[in-house]
Amino acid sequence: MIDIDLNFYFNGIEIASILRNYNQQCFIIFVTGDPSKALSSINSGTLPTDYIIKEDFHSETVKEKIKNTISQIIQKQIQPALVKEIVYLNIGSNSEKVNISSINYISSIPNNRYSAALQTQNSHLIINTSLGKLKKTISHL
Repeated sequence: MIDIDLNFYFNGIEIASILRNYNQQCFIIFVTGDPSKALSSINSGTLPTDYIIKEDFHSETVKEKIKNTISQIIQKQIQPALVKEIVYLNIGSNSEKVNISSINYISSIPNNRYSAALQTQNSHLIINTSLGKLKKTISHL
């Protein structure tokens, strides 16, 4: 858990970037009193697990959010061990194995309706299929 505003040489987003460089699988949770800071962390590419906004500094609300986030992290650790959701996607002339839980987002490619961009935790892939077909493939799992 990292406060975004540390009043230190580094801010929390910079520290999270350093952590992410050392460990792509670590869980980063940002804490901030300023909801507008969440956008800065998204733009930084640190891929945090969660954001906790210290709303009015009510300690019970913050404690509850922390408990919920930790429960979600535990579930994320247990679930892949129980179910391996793998899909094979056409990338160029090759077929690539992609774990569904590693997908961060999927987007269309401007002026190219027969390809889609897929961002995973470790890579950015261009898929040789339309966004609609890709959505159907993944939703059937």
